[in-house]
Amino acid sequence: MQLTALAAAVSLALSSAAIAQTTVTSNSNLNYTSIGQPQGGGWGLDNTTTGMTIDNTEWTGFPPKRDGAFDTFQDELDNMDGSTAGPNENLSTIDQTATGTTGNQASVTQSGGSQNESNVTQNKLSSTGSALKADVIQIGNSNRSDVDQELSTGAIANISQQGDGNLSRVDQFGADRNGADVSQTGNGHQSIIHQGVVTGGAADNNAWVNQTGESNQSYIRQQWSDNYADSAQSGMDNISHIKQAGDVNMAMLDQSGDENTSYILQGSAGVGDFNTAYVDQSGSYNDSYVSQLNGNDNEANVNQSGTYGESNVLQNGNSNFADISQSGEGDISWVIQNGDNKSATVEQSGVGVPGAEFNESFIIQSGAGAHTAYVNQEHALSGDWNNISTITQTGTVNASASVMQNGSGNRASTIQY
Repeated sequence: MQLTALAAAVSLALSSAAIAQTTVTSNSNLNYTSIGQPQGGGWGLDNTTTGMTIDNTEWTGFPPKRDGAFDTFQDELDNMDGSTAGPNENLSTIDQTATGTTGNQASVTQSGGSQNESNVTQNKLSSTGSALKADVIQIGNSNRSDVDQELSTGAIANISQQGDGNLSRVDQFGADRNGADVSQTGNGHQSIIHQGVVTGGAADNNAWVNQTGESNQSYIRQQWSDNYADSAQSGMDNISHIKQAGDVNMAMLDQSGDENTSYILQGSAGVGDFNTAYVDQSGSYNDSYVSQLNGNDNEANVNQSGTYGESNVLQNGNSNFADISQSGEGDISWVIQNGDNKSATVEQSGVGVPGAEFNESFIIQSGAGAHTAYVNQEHALSGDWNNISTITQTGTVNASASVMQNGSGNRASTIQY
């Protein structure tokens, strides 16, 4: 019996040693540092496995920062002049100059309150072309509208403000057939539309601003030709800046809820045409920045619903496409694409706190040749973390990456060079 027991003990020890020797260990090391709000300040999954630090250079300097032009736009909005009308009075000035037989047209209506101010200045460029037209309606108190249309023909500005303390400024310079339409209902809204340049060369731009609620801000600047911008904001404390510095670009924004922010910049110094950006944000604290730098025929669609959000799309080159849809809380996505014909689709959905409010996806695609990346994360509510994906593809030809994650504690890193 003693020998039998000893043999059994030896056999058990040998079996345990064999099991220990055949245990599978991970060859990769995915360190997580979040970039998100409220999740931290890194850039997602850092694959520190030996030989897998090759993509570190690509991620230097992230998350991407917005263009400095938007700081200037915000300063202009924050420093708009209010009404100078005194108690129990409304002020209106109209200054019109026209060359030739075709005159300019201006109509101003101010009612339902006091201390409203309207200023219209129109200077028609030549004896040919259509007249300049301005129509201003202000109902309420302490609203101010400034319309300045200089050295152009056929420009139209329609301003409608209902409520108290709304401010609107429309500048249309040196170009033909530009149109601006501003509708602000509520209190404390601010809108600036700037189209064309004094030296000329910008024509057929159209800008629409519709703001309801309280304290929303919109800035649209279009300095080349055939651009279309539409900014609709409802709720409180939403901010929208749109700059289109090329030809035949389209930007459409629809924000509802509170404290949403969106910046759209397409092209640079007249380079970057036929770009399209659609942004739809709903809820609170959503943020979106679409740039599309200097290339042509780029398209970015961003749809965010819920809280937190954040999406940055930067595209350089031609015919790039990015489609991001985020729903729930704690969602973050960037797509940075450089070169031509890149494509990225990111879908993130779900609500939840495990790991505290997650779902993040960062994609960098760079270099010549085709890259395609697709990420689908559902942020299922169990366990920790809840989905994170980092994809880097640079210099490879016809690379493709697809990540689908559902459940808890997911992470993914794809590196293709």
